[in-house]
Amino acid sequence: MALEKTITIRVPRAQIDYVAGKMKISYEQVQDRMREFLEYIQEEMTKELILWINLYVPVRTGQTAWYLIDMLKGSNIYKNILRIVLASHVPYAEELEAMDDTNVQHFGEKGYVYYNNRFGIRGPVILYDPQAKGHYFSELVAYAEERAPVWISRGINKYFGGA
Repeated sequence: MALEKTITIRVPRAQIDYVAGKMKISYEQVQDRMREFLEYIQEEMTKELILWINLYVPVRTGQTAWYLIDMLKGSNIYKNILRIVLASHVPYAEELEAMDDTNVQHFGEKGYVYYNNRFGIRGPVILYDPQAKGHYFSELVAYAEERAPVWISRGINKYFGGA
């Protein structure tokens, strides 16, 4: 099965009209700025979430993290709407999500990788990811939703001078 969550950040037309009137610029100029604003949010969000994924997602094969990052990079902007896609389609994603911290953390233990990992290694490996989180997907979604207002506020300050 798959784990999937889409977080949507949209800029309504009324907000664009308000900013255009306040900044005394045309609607088209505000739309261009909104596009830049959403691209900035997407870039900042992607960088920060990739760091989180690389730090906290269990890494026995690396496929879970790889799929999450791949789907995250597929997030897009369409008509002033930013869609942030968090998803993992590896076969064992839901089982891994159900595990606690103690089940996913490794401290230099010997393990076996049944799928090729992101380095093309398959077979016996030394597992070391003491900071891995159980219920990683729920925590990732909560983290993204918690950080979204921060990214938006930074973008507003950068592109609209705090408007």
